[in-house]
Amino acid sequence: MKMEYKDKLPNNCPPKDAQEPNNFTIFRMVKTIPPTDIDFVSHFKLFPDKNYENMKCEALSVSVFNRFESCKELLDIPNHRGKKIVKLNLFQDSGRVIKSSKDKSHYSWWIYANFSPLANYEEIT
Repeated sequence: MKMEYKDKLPNNCPPKDAQEPNNFTIFRMVKTIPPTDIDFVSHFKLFPDKNYENMKCEALSVSVFNRFESCKELLDIPNHRGKKIVKLNLFQDSGRVIKSSKDKSHYSWWIYANFSPLANYEEIT
């Protein structure tokens, strides 16, 4: 059965090598605890007028990290100060992930429509 994604994705998105996770722990910065839907929105949805050129597929994903420390380091950047970190365990019904960026712990996550991050997070900070 083909799963529907939270966002309408272009053809060949996510990439073929993106995986359905199996108990894959990820970390994400959020503005508040409890988090809200806006904390799990893609860059494309947040900034729809930006020119993404060949990066639209990645822009439609949500950035996450598989290491807490990598996520925590970003809290020193001015636009991330004051944010909190949550942890989620992703399974096959969560969406698809792929390692992305030069940071070895950064992943792009395309969320399945029937998955609710808000019902599956754990507060870390």
